[in-house]
Amino acid sequence: THTHTHTQSTTTLHSDTITMGGDGGSIPTRIELVRVKKAPEKVSQEAKLAAKWQYCALTEAVLAQPIMGCELGRMYNKESVLNYLLTKDSAPPEHKAIIGHVRNLKDLKELNLTPNDRTDSSSSRDDNIRFICPVTGVAMNGRHGFVFFWTCGCVVSERAVREVKAGSCHKCGAAYKDSDVITICPAAEELAKLQEAMKERRRLAKLAKEKSKTDVAAGAAGAAGTASASTKDKKDDAKASDAKRRVDDSAPVSSAKTVKINPALGISISDVVNEEKKKSAVFQSLFMDKTKKEDSSKRGLAGFGQTFF
Repeated sequence: THTHTHTQSTTTLHSDTITMGGDGGSIPTRIELVRVKKAPEKVSQEAKLAAKWQYCALTEAVLAQPIMGCELGRMYNKESVLNYLLTKDSAPPEHKAIIGHVRNLKDLKELNLTPNDRTDSSSSRDDNIRFICPVTGVAMNGRHGFVFFWTCGCVVSERAVREVKAGSCHKCGAAYKDSDVITICPAAEELAKLQEAMKERRRLAKLAKEKSKTDVAAGAAGAAGTASASTKDKKDDAKASDAKRRVDDSAPVSSAKTVKINPALGISISDVVNEEKKKSAVFQSLFMDKTKKEDSSKRGLAGFGQTFF
């Protein structure tokens, strides 16, 4: 009896430890039976940053010259922007969310980028980057901050702006203000600052435009008023001159006032006046003789007419 019990116990233990499949093979585990969804491939943050610097923000096409920059620091292919502006009324919402703040080409600046002359497939990854900073030489690959100046469009690194505070462009020499410095591919906090700066820049531009229109209108009105006053002055001068001429013509001539008296020659004022009177009498006699001849001629003709009839 004891031997039978031991054999049964051993058989039970053996059956508990050995698992058999339905067909005599091994039983697969759950992970082998259930198809688990593969985890998405993780894209490195560095790759994401590099993509922003190499592709158009609107179409995600590779950036190609000419490259445009907006007031929010995004880069676009000029051709893509032109296509958007021509069809912006029917543009998809995702495009409007990216570039909706651009009203026309005046809201963009063509970027003056410095090519990387060290581009070589056998070199390091920085040597494969297309553009670099003209001052510090750092690669424009997303790991270094870059800016461009709204006044001229030149692109330099943030490090160059910090280290060389000249108040003028490090590449072309054009003057700029702090509000003209646009961060390329900004972070969320910097993007909010750029949005506020854009609003202020457009407000000031609007005021300057209105002031220019007012100045032009005022200048035109002033010119018209000056021309009118000048014309009036000319008319008044002409009237005064004409009145003076009439007064001079009607006034008697006083020879005594116009003749210079020379006491050394024994000529007195009375002599001059008497001489002038004689001349006047001669002239008057000429006219009087002519008048008398005309009257006598008329009387003679009248008498002849009476005798003839």
